[in-house]
Amino acid sequence: MKRPVEGRLSVPVIDIAKGLSEALIRSSFDGILAFDRDFRYTIWNPAMERISGVPAERALGRVAFEVFPFLVETGEDEAFREALAGRHKLTRDRVFTVPETGHQGVFEGSYSPLRDASGGIAGGLAVIRDVTERRDSAESSRRLSLLAELGRQLSTSLDYQEMLSFLPELMVQELADLAILDVFDEDGEIRRVAVAHRDPQHREIAEELRRRYPPKVGAAAGMGLVLRTGEPVLVPEIMEEQIRAAAQDAHHLELLLRLRTTSSMLVPLVGHGRVLGALALSITHSERRYGPADLAFAEDVAQRAALALDNARLYAQAQEYVRRLEAADRRKDEFLAMLAHELRNPLGAIANAGHVLDRRAEGDPRTRELVAVVGRQIRHLARLVDDLLDVSRFSHGHIELRKTAFELRRAVEGAVETARPLVEQRRHTLALSLADEPLWLEADVTRIEQVLSNLLHNAAKFTPPGGRIELTTRRDGGEVVIAVRDNGAGISPDLLPRIFDLFVQEERSLDRSYGGLGIGLTLVRSLVERHGGAVAAASAGPGRGSELTVRLPLHVPPAETAEPAREEAAAAGVAAAAHVLLVEDNLDAAEALGELLRMWGHTVHLAHDGASALEAARRRRPDVVLLDIGLPGMDGYTVAEQLRAVPGHDGVKLVAVTGYGQESDRQRAALAGFDHHLVKPVDVERLRELLTPETAR
Repeated sequence: MKRPVEGRLSVPVIDIAKGLSEALIRSSFDGILAFDRDFRYTIWNPAMERISGVPAERALGRVAFEVFPFLVETGEDEAFREALAGRHKLTRDRVFTVPETGHQGVFEGSYSPLRDASGGIAGGLAVIRDVTERRDSAESSRRLSLLAELGRQLSTSLDYQEMLSFLPELMVQELADLAILDVFDEDGEIRRVAVAHRDPQHREIAEELRRRYPPKVGAAAGMGLVLRTGEPVLVPEIMEEQIRAAAQDAHHLELLLRLRTTSSMLVPLVGHGRVLGALALSITHSERRYGPADLAFAEDVAQRAALALDNARLYAQAQEYVRRLEAADRRKDEFLAMLAHELRNPLGAIANAGHVLDRRAEGDPRTRELVAVVGRQIRHLARLVDDLLDVSRFSHGHIELRKTAFELRRAVEGAVETARPLVEQRRHTLALSLADEPLWLEADVTRIEQVLSNLLHNAAKFTPPGGRIELTTRRDGGEVVIAVRDNGAGISPDLLPRIFDLFVQEERSLDRSYGGLGIGLTLVRSLVERHGGAVAAASAGPGRGSELTVRLPLHVPPAETAEPAREEAAAAGVAAAAHVLLVEDNLDAAEALGELLRMWGHTVHLAHDGASALEAARRRRPDVVLLDIGLPGMDGYTVAEQLRAVPGHDGVKLVAVTGYGQESDRQRAALAGFDHHLVKPVDVERLRELLTPETAR
């Protein structure tokens, strides 16, 4: 027989259930409250005390809306009324600032009716949950993503208008109902970059406000104040009285009330201590309010935008500076080309006149000496002009090397002939010590001659009269080594590392006895390096001479290669007379060159413009046309093209005689139909060659 179980229930079941409910209410992490039909609190658990900061004894028995007036202001009282009407109500993402604690939190509420034993509604029950941390975590994640997107957008362009126009749109996605970005333009005026709003109608209101009531830097509040001081402004709650006080007139007030901003932040864009603009963020139709964390985030965004804006403006300024430099560089090149042309025209006339005088002064040694002086100085001036143009070409990479295989001795001979007049004038001894074996180069022979002649000219110029200059060549492994040594002025130690830089010269006295532009050695280095070589300078110091050394790659030609014979200049006498049409608008240059041509035995017809040249060519077919390019009216290119179109004139030799000597000028002359291109002052021996019938077109 089983014994009965005693003492299993010490209290009635209903009492246990009641006790259990009370324990759950007390221990819940969520706030639980109840209210009667008069909205008086009847339950207030410990979690509600923690959330609200109000102890139970101050809440129980009191009307809810008297304890917390903000419930009515925010519309939360509707949830109470819904519960008393027998309906369930959920409220989400309600932002409240709890008066007792100052805590601004995000809350969710679940409201339900409480019924009595007969089923009637006796009151309501609410479960309140503080979801601030959960929302903050999600918000933090969203804001990190926004900052990443901000960084990506800011790095896609250096056009600050394009770069920053997206910023208000980005802010509306996360932080604002209305976002406005204003910046200072280059003239210090406030300029609106972009506006974004969740509601298109409100955006239109914001645009009208900006047009009719633009911010002023001198304003005592608002955007103008932030732009002036560089200090942020946070207004958590904007009351209607404040809006009315800020209105400038009735229409302004109407627009402000329609926009109805309830919370705002103004943050400056500051770059390198300078206010560049400001970002205005506003809440216009939600219940949330801005707090310190929002301001900190907005300042972070503004700081990044300011840095990007500053960099974009610096980049724009750098680009503008580069454009100005490029424009100045183009103007410089155009000036140098025109200068060369304008200098070469009179130089050509003087040189031609000098050649005539030289022929006529055969019995007068003194006159011939003076003519020789004129010739040397003309060559010197022409050399300076060429150097200036070469420097400009090298700086832009416009030098085209025409490489062929040749033996170094050929370039040495050409350079010595070029430098001989200056060497003899200064009574120097020029000693050559050339390698016994052939030293071959694959290079532009004209440019290598230019390198060597520049070195010889430099040595002759800086060596006192009666000095000694030595030019040596040798092979060193796979390189050709050329050295020019002198016992002249030498080079100071501080100048030696910069001797090949542009316009660098030793300190000179006012008489500038050495002359020059300081560009010859720069050209030497540029030409040598373009050929894959190197150049170096050495000196024991001032007054102890110097040595400049060039190293170039040695070329090993095929066994059957032999250096082509050089074309010799025509003899002083002319094999046969030619009919020459000389077209030159400079009367002095035309008369001097025409006289020289007649002295060579040619028949010369002069023309001073394109139209008369074409007419003369039609009347009598010339053998050779010496044609200036810079003619008045119809230029030389056009004349050449029309001459080629004259029937029976296909075989006429067209020679450009011009002050335009750049590679582009030569190419244009060839396209126009010219056979040859001579630069003023003309090399008379080359001209003599072109006038002989044996010379190919």
